Amino acid sequence: MKNIVLAYKKVFSGALKFTKKSVRLPVKLKCKLKYIKTYIKASMFDGLYASSQDTYYQTRFINSKQWDFLIILDACRYDFFEKHVWKFMDGKLLRVLSPGGYTIKWFERTWYGNYKDVVYISSVPFIRRNRKFRTKFLEIVDAWDKGWDRRLHT
Repeated sequence: MKNIVLAYKKVFSGALKFTKKSVRLPVKLKCKLKYIKTYIKASMFDGLYASSQDTYYQTRFINSKQWDFLIILDACRYDFFEKHVWKFMDGKLLRVLSPGGYTIKWFERTWYGNYKDVVYISSVPFIRRNRKFRTKFLEIVDAWDKGWDRRLHT
């Protein structure tokens, strides 16, 4: 696996450096290339660190609908969140493993049914853009639309 990662870094990084030096790319294309690079990296490591019996615990919990309000923070470290959450809210905090290494894979593996009684508040633009994702929920609210940072792409 280490050899694959090193080969990837060498080839992809070299191609990007060459492209950056030789061609002036539009900002949108630069953003897309950065997204593709991140997507490839995430795909390589997807599922390496979780055991299969624990991985789907989060999916089972979400689909059991034994909750009234469920807040899932994408890419939030549990230890950091646990330390600070109690200043802002109370309730039950449950530590689980994600079924995906990046947002789209997590979404596909977690929300596999129809959830016509769920309002999904999304922090990323590609959830609403995907037709098969759009039809799963009562409504998708684009929270990212209220405060998207073009410089940080988040």
